[in-house]
Amino acid sequence: MKLLFVYPDYNYAPIAPAFVIPVLDKYGIDYDYLDLNQNPDLKGTLRKGDYTHIATTGLVMNYARVEHIFREAKEINPDIGTILGGRISACPMYILDRMPVDFVVIEDADPTMGLLLKAIEQGTDFGKLTNIMYRQENKLVRTEMGKLRPLSNFTPDWEKVNMDFYMSGNFMDSTVRGFPIVIGLGCVGKCTFCAPGARGLRTRPIEDVIEEMKWADNRYDFSYFAFISDTFIPSVTEVERFCEAYKKSGLNKPFVCSLRADYKLEILDLLAGAGCRAIFFGLEQFDDDALKAMCKRLNESTIRAFVERGKNNGIQMVTGAMIGNLGDTPQSIQKTVDFVKETKIPCVYLVPLFVYPGTELYNIAIEKGIIQDETSFCDEMFNNARDLYIDRFRYPNFTSMALPEMQEVYAKADYELARMKIQNFKPAGINIENLTIQCRNCGSEIAFKEMALDFTYCPKCITVNACIFSYGIATFEVYRERLEKAVKSNERIVIAASPDYAKGLMFAAEEMGAASDKLCFIGNDFALERVKTKLSYDDIRSSDRVLLGDIMFRSKVREEALAKGIPPENIINMMPSNYKKQIETLGTISNNTIVLSNVEDARWLGEIVGEELLKKNEPDKRWAIAPSGDFGINICKGFQKVGVKVTLMLDSYKQLQDVGTGIPSLHPNDLTKELADSVFIATPSGRLQDELADVFQGVEGFDQDDILKLNNIYKRCWDQLFN
Repeated sequence: MKLLFVYPDYNYAPIAPAFVIPVLDKYGIDYDYLDLNQNPDLKGTLRKGDYTHIATTGLVMNYARVEHIFREAKEINPDIGTILGGRISACPMYILDRMPVDFVVIEDADPTMGLLLKAIEQGTDFGKLTNIMYRQENKLVRTEMGKLRPLSNFTPDWEKVNMDFYMSGNFMDSTVRGFPIVIGLGCVGKCTFCAPGARGLRTRPIEDVIEEMKWADNRYDFSYFAFISDTFIPSVTEVERFCEAYKKSGLNKPFVCSLRADYKLEILDLLAGAGCRAIFFGLEQFDDDALKAMCKRLNESTIRAFVERGKNNGIQMVTGAMIGNLGDTPQSIQKTVDFVKETKIPCVYLVPLFVYPGTELYNIAIEKGIIQDETSFCDEMFNNARDLYIDRFRYPNFTSMALPEMQEVYAKADYELARMKIQNFKPAGINIENLTIQCRNCGSEIAFKEMALDFTYCPKCITVNACIFSYGIATFEVYRERLEKAVKSNERIVIAASPDYAKGLMFAAEEMGAASDKLCFIGNDFALERVKTKLSYDDIRSSDRVLLGDIMFRSKVREEALAKGIPPENIINMMPSNYKKQIETLGTISNNTIVLSNVEDARWLGEIVGEELLKKNEPDKRWAIAPSGDFGINICKGFQKVGVKVTLMLDSYKQLQDVGTGIPSLHPNDLTKELADSVFIATPSGRLQDELADVFQGVEGFDQDDILKLNNIYKRCWDQLFN
């Protein structure tokens, strides 16, 4: 027996493989390790090696990539055995029913993974093992769950996963790097919404953790330690032991961690004294009734005391809030927003509720009829997890609010929290030309490449700074007079920019006295269009002031405005001369997402990209475009205008004969080489392009050369996009 252990091309370090590989070594398994971030040639590797089994790991949102790995493996060798682990294994029956997987390892890899592989090698009975599910004579067999083992000798092997690649800048083009540390598994909470599989909390021996941190500090160049476990140690005594050991170790790096807000407040004092600079905690809702409904084991006074104690210790509090859960009301959500604004929490992730199969909340949804068809729900969740945070609320609603009301409540909360972030956490200075800011705390220079879309840690002091470039504040600071002039005109202001950029300009305009109803935008954004008026080009009036933000096709937008009779002086540029560089950098940070002011602008993109396709490919090549959303439809229209042959639109949901292009729409499962020669992935999200490419490469007859992602070609047209 020989195993190929594959780490998919996720955009984070290979933490799970670092812990699984020591298990394979411990049990003497003959294996090779393939990291697709470092070597994407899975098929070539499978052809070269004499592998009997392949294994991989993932989360729920990784379903498409995991499935693609196994389908490619079966395509090369139909007899290869397939093994899946990780948190995606929380739904083993569904996975075995839908995916070409032979074995699912539930919870810990040690000892289950090692024992399973030895049983396969020796031909012994799988039924005697614990924590697995597998196929046997066309039946699915699930074994008993074994006792949770202590985490002694639970140590990663970072060298065998080539962590140097991830820490050297090859993978993370940033100096603000945090080294991941797992201090424990599971959680002490019993929240109704939380992912299954966490049967309590286990922590590693403190001595082992400190030794790993010392080794990493000597080996790699990074800014801070990031404890990535669901929660930190809950015992005051054990936290005190850790902090003393950390201070004695000579490690001088700061660290960040996650903590439950119901832990004793002395823990915050101890962590701050040892070098903790930021703590993530789950707020969910600042409302006693809502917290009780989700069994959060918290109340408003506990949360307030936790946040105030952390802030008094100089710890930055980062949190997450959900909307759509049991007990949520417009009033509870507004209380949550007010609390965050009052306490000035620098970063809040406001997200819709994600309902995991196997949780108590999932069972409640079935009992109440909120989930009426489990198979359909799981199909949507697993196959489209990547979309859940984009489309919003395409899943169960546990509140008494109707969907439109909940969407409006979410949008207003999102807008208020974004405004608070910009007002309170702007950096101390801005250099618009070289795309740098000065840390609001220590004054250190932070390059734009270091910034996430919402915030960044300063590499020197690990202070949270709002990402004012993505929110348009940087250009507002430089072009303040231009915005003031537009506001003083008392005419309607129309902003053509990405949603976050438009928000930033709106915040600034409102501070200058602009009436809220005079601020409009051209674009397609779920949340913003429920707060501000969304316009099309046909809605532009000759009296409008048009602000051009971080968009492509600036000349096209200007033409539309001029055609409506707007004088050139009232079409106002809100970007510096190096805006192309700024947008290019922002695109890299946001998974190469293409920023357009309006989804209809994709037809212009389709024309430019289509002309490039005709230059590089055979004129008679037949293309299928996926997916068939508004963006894809407009890409198709651009293709058609310049003469690219489009024969199909592909989409899992739009089972229509015509989606507005005169082209048939087809489910991806029905795609064949008789219908199209190649597939063009037409979505603005680079991440989604990658995931859809994985899906279509699994279709019979289509390989990597037959799939073209939009990003792969539009970058060749970069200069044309900004003419």
